[in-house]
Amino acid sequence: MSLYGTTARSKPAGPKPVWPYFFLSVSAIVLAIMACIVYWPKDMPSEDDLVMTGGKMRTLMIRDDFSNTGAGAMLPIFTSVYLRFKDIEGEFRYPWTFPQYGRVRNDTAVYADIWVAKDALGGDDAPLIWALRENNSYKGDDEQTIVLYEDLVESQRKNGIILIKLSMTMAGVSIIFALLGIVVGRWNRKKFPNYYP
Repeated sequence: MSLYGTTARSKPAGPKPVWPYFFLSVSAIVLAIMACIVYWPKDMPSEDDLVMTGGKMRTLMIRDDFSNTGAGAMLPIFTSVYLRFKDIEGEFRYPWTFPQYGRVRNDTAVYADIWVAKDALGGDDAPLIWALRENNSYKGDDEQTIVLYEDLVESQRKNGIILIKLSMTMAGVSIIFALLGIVVGRWNRKKFPNYYP
């Protein structure tokens, strides 16, 4: 009997839910696969396969990698810079996974030389920029944005290592959650045999 004259009712015990463990297990694997599909380093052209283009910049636009629109342009990551140049058709892309992305995005203006793969020109997709050198007459030499091909290649190698480690970690997390789900399921069957056929 409680202080208020009523008896407290306890919720009858029953099997513990197992679906959250399997949901988290599958989610971890899906996350790792999506990260690798979207952000795995692109096939890098050799330095001999690059051609220089660019010149006077016409526009610099920021679009998110998911919708390819300006919807997520304010995000510091998951975006790409798209450059257009005067007297050159098309646009050129510099993704957030490349080094010095913040400087390319926020500080590059007026004039820039870029290096792109020859076989990427004239296609439907915006060619990736594999090296960049700003030539802004309003800035000093030490203020120009410069991205060297060698630095970009090394950055992509490190990105690949990070993604491999992420995938292995998420695979481990997935296995742990799956095992927890199996253990909880067996505990349920043992503790509450009447709930199962």
